[in-house]
Amino acid sequence: MITEEEGVKIISSARHVLLNQLQLIKGYLYMQKTQKANEIIDQITEQLREQARLSRLNLPKVTFFLTTAVWSALPFQIAVHVAEGLRPLSEAPVGAKRLSIIDEQLTMLFAELLTYFKQYASELTDNFFDLYILNDTSGLQIKILYSGALQQKEAAFATFREKLLNDSFPCEEHYIEENEEQKMRWNLCLSIK
Repeated sequence: MITEEEGVKIISSARHVLLNQLQLIKGYLYMQKTQKANEIIDQITEQLREQARLSRLNLPKVTFFLTTAVWSALPFQIAVHVAEGLRPLSEAPVGAKRLSIIDEQLTMLFAELLTYFKQYASELTDNFFDLYILNDTSGLQIKILYSGALQQKEAAFATFREKLLNDSFPCEEHYIEENEEQKMRWNLCLSIK
């Protein structure tokens, strides 16, 4: 659970982001660039829709954690993508019995991953943490995609392999793509049955 002080910081950060978005909309409207203003409005609307889809999964701890994390000051941007029309987990293959356990474990996993990327993400580049959630007939599928740069890359990879992969859900797929500009894409796919 977050403290009141942390809650105030998150609310302050969210307010700051929202005010920046409103200033951009206002500026684009003043310059008569309505298409650009509409794009920002569409982005805000989609973020709110994603939060609504996330909250309908019946994972209250995960929902609270990810919703507050999106507004936290981190060296990367977080985006959560929940498959359209996803059923609550209590109605899906994962089953209601394991729901609270999965909620707790996923929250801990996401907290570890965000702490990990906060520690190693380079502040010299734009970094993105995209989380995709799909619940289908085979179970809950989670794909995490980190795009950006890492400091101390070898130490980061060693930490990831030793700690995070072994202590969490089974990893179906994990691979890293790098380019010559020191940027990378890190894919991690988990399956929860």
